[in-house]
Amino acid sequence: MTPRSAAPLVPLARVWLFDLVYGACVAAAGWRDAVGFMVIIAGIGMADAIDEKVRHGGWALAAGVAAGTCILMLARAAGLGPADSPWAAYPVFAAASLAALAVFAAVTRLPGRARAT
Repeated sequence: MTPRSAAPLVPLARVWLFDLVYGACVAAAGWRDAVGFMVIIAGIGMADAIDEKVRHGGWALAAGVAAGTCILMLARAAGLGPADSPWAAYPVFAAASLAALAVFAAVTRLPGRARAT
C-alpha cells in the first residue's frame, strides 16, 4: 500500500483565488444570496483534493467544514454577514472559505499512523 500524500497547496490556493473572484463578481452584481456559494466552492475544492487520495481526507474535510462554519457563526454573533449588503457579506465568506481550506491543508499534513510491519 502506497503512503498517501498531503494536499497540494497550489491547487487549494487557486480554488481560494477563484473563490475571491467569484465573490467579488457576485457582490458587484448585487446578488446577495449568491455570495454564500463561496463556501460551497471551497468545499468542492476540498472534495477534489480528497478524490486525489490525500492523507486523512475525511477528517480533514470535517475539520475544514467546522472551521468555516465557526467563522460564519462568529461573524453572525458580531453582527456581520448576509443581512447587510453583498459587499458586507463578502469578507465574511472569504474568511470562512480561507479558514476551511487552511485547516483542510493543515490536517492533511499531520503524520500518518505508524503501522506495524
